[in-house]
Formats: sequence, structure tokens, C-alpha cells
Amino acid sequence: KHTPQPVIVSLDLNTGTTIEIVKPITSAFEFLSFQPNETDNSVIVALRINRKKQLPEVLIYTTTSSGEIHHRASFEGDKEKELINGRLYAVNIRDIIFCGTYQKTGGKKSKSNQNKSHGLFFARFSEGGDSIISYHDFNNFPNFSNAIKQRYEKRSVLEKGDVKEIDIAYQIFLHNTIKEVDGNFIVAGEAFYPEYEYQPGRGVSPKYYGMNYGYHYYYQPESRWVFKGFRYTHAILAMFNKSGALLWENSISTSNILSMKLEEKANIIEDEEATAMVYAHDGTIHAKIFSSDYSSSIQESFEPDLLYPEDKVTVNFFTQIKPWYNNYLLLYGKQEIKNRSGKNRTVFYVSKVAFE
Repeated sequence: KHTPQPVIVSLDLNTGTTIEIVKPITSAFEFLSFQPNETDNSVIVALRINRKKQLPEVLIYTTTSSGEIHHRASFEGDKEKELINGRLYAVNIRDIIFCGTYQKTGGKKSKSNQNKSHGLFFARFSEGGDSIISYHDFNNFPNFSNAIKQRYEKRSVLEKGDVKEIDIAYQIFLHNTIKEVDGNFIVAGEAFYPEYEYQPGRGVSPKYYGMNYGYHYYYQPESRWVFKGFRYTHAILAMFNKSGALLWENSISTSNILSMKLEEKANIIEDEEATAMVYAHDGTIHAKIFSSDYSSSIQESFEPDLLYPEDKVTVNFFTQIKPWYNNYLLLYGKQEIKNRSGKNRTVFYVSKVAFE
């Protein structure tokens, strides 16, 4: 019996030829992450091998586009902590960082908490040396956990005296890049959940087609839940040292952004004096700015200037902000604007925003 197995394939766009750069190892493995490494034109791959009556094993490969393996390391997983996803980062030719989210399973998988994260893990692999992995529960992230607990309070999920007992489990969309700052590593992600809307069915309904046709009866669709989009609640930022210790964490509320596309909404901007998390929503730019030693922060919101000061925005259809170059960001969106004569116009705008 043939069991389909995942592979990673290199495609040469000039010749159309393909090469399997990571060949199947066993019928019981899955990809956790892979990341191009532009410094030496290689690919870093993380795999999890599920072994019968044994703890799962995580393998890290560095391969060339021709399929040659240049680096291989591994560590044994934890049957009560399942890795959900992660990002890879090559420190140098010997050391690889793998950081991401995990779920506490207690040895069992839960359908209700599927893909929900209980914390972040940090792993470091050294070729020919020891590998380390550490797990960090979200309940030990003071800023993020407090923000989530306040959200639970507002939704009346828990009574006032039970807030400290929350076991935080949230879906986290990890940012694609791990940043290295002074030998430490910054990972960012955004908490979200899929939102659905209930549409009740109306059964059999009459409809009048005129005196020549009379009434005809038709069936309305049955009651159903309709996907509305991904609801973003918070962005989270965490810094680890090379030994896997959590040095610092913080978060920012993302205004309950609703998006049909799962993508990075918050941007991480940094210079020698400060680090900031920046996002845009409903025509407004929001930022949380941290001092260089991360000991203090300020939060700001502002609306960008319009081309004509007398104009007034009546509708913001969408707003996005993305990194551009150096410390500049690109703000763009679609708005309906009314001028002082009362006429409306719809515009697509693009603005350059400086982080100073």
C-alpha cells in the first residue's frame, strides 16, 4: 500500500526541471517549517517524525538547491507539548534557531483546542554539538497574559475572582522573520481567531409572482455558520537569549481588526534608540514604542494628514501599513472623502511614513 508523503521540491524556472531537496524519511513525518537562507543560497527545513511508542523527534536540515544535506541536527520532543508551527533562523553556518508555538496536550489531542497555542518554544541547534529547547507558557508573559485576561473579563467569560486561573490558549500567526539584536533573538506574532456569523434558515417561504402566476413556495437554505474572517486581537513581541531564556515580552491591542486574509498586520520597526510595534486600522496609525533597554514604553495613535486640509473622511474602506526601506513604512488604503462643497469622491491613497 502506497502512503503519500510530503516533499520539498526545487524548481529551476529556466529549464523547468525539478529536484527533491528533502526526500521522504518515513511514512510518519510532517513539515514544521522551512526557510530560505539567502546568505549561502540554501534552505533550512524542520521536520517532526512521529515514532510509535516513542517520543516524537524533530529534525533540522540545511540543504542546497541540488538536494545536498550540509547540516543535520535533532532533538527529542515532548509527548505533552506538541509543536504547532515555527520559524527558522541561521545564526551562522553552525548554529540554527527554531522558535515558534506549542500546545499542551497532556498526551492527548483536543479537537476544541486544535491549533491553539499555550506558549512559545525556543530551540537552538549546533552542528556537532548539543541542542537545547525551552518552553514558555503564555501565563508567564505578564503583558500578554494580562491583556488576554482583560479581554476575558470584558466578555464575562470568567467571574472577577477567577481571572488568575485562566489557561491561555490562542491561535498565533507568527511573523516570518526572527530578528537578531546584540546576540539575542526577537520573535513576533499576532493573536487571532476565526469568526463566524450564524444565519438562520427560514424553511418554506411563499413568494408572490403576480396575479397570473400566484404564490409559489421555495426553500430557504438551512441554518448555517458563515465565515466572516480572521479577528485580530493582539500583537506579541518576545526576546530570547541564546540559551533560550525569555528576557522580555510585550504586546499591543490590534483593535479587533477583521480580515479575510491571514497576514502580518503589525510591523516591527527598530533603530538604536527604540523598537516599535506599528499597525494601521480604520484610517489611524497605532504604535507602541519601547525604549532601547525595553524598560519603558509609550503608546500613540494619529491620523495621517489629508492632501487638502478642508477635506473630511467619511468612510475608511481599508487601511494597510507595510515596511518599506530603512525606517520608513508605506501606508495605503481606500477612503471616501467629502470636500467643503459637499461633494464626495473615492480615493486610493499612498503615503510615506517615517519612524523617528
